[in-house]
Amino acid sequence: MIFKSKNLTALEDAQEKANLSNDWCQSLGSIDQELEKINSRNEIFTQSFIDEQQNILAVFEKYGTTLTDELYLIVQKYLENQAEKMNEFLDIYENGIAFRSKLQKEMEAVQQKTEHLIKNLKKIAK
Repeated sequence: MIFKSKNLTALEDAQEKANLSNDWCQSLGSIDQELEKINSRNEIFTQSFIDEQQNILAVFEKYGTTLTDELYLIVQKYLENQAEKMNEFLDIYENGIAFRSKLQKEMEAVQQKTEHLIKNLKKIAK
């Protein structure tokens, strides 16, 4: 009877781990949603940056001879700052993708171990 009780407890533990795996899947879904939001913001920011850069270049082409070196440096610094912000978005997104990938691999390993444990416990219970 003790043997059956231990097997039952182990089976319950395995099922609890399977439920945890389901929670992880939900977490991956949440991570995917957040990554999509970041990517969407990044796309909007990138397009805005390109538009601003094109508008500034158009002004330089039209009035370039009357712009001072100081104004040119101010605009150049502005564009560099915008490019840095864009790179920060990309870094955040890439780090999020790497984290999600690592979490998914860990989740899959736990899932495989749990399935193997349940399979072995069912064999023992027979």
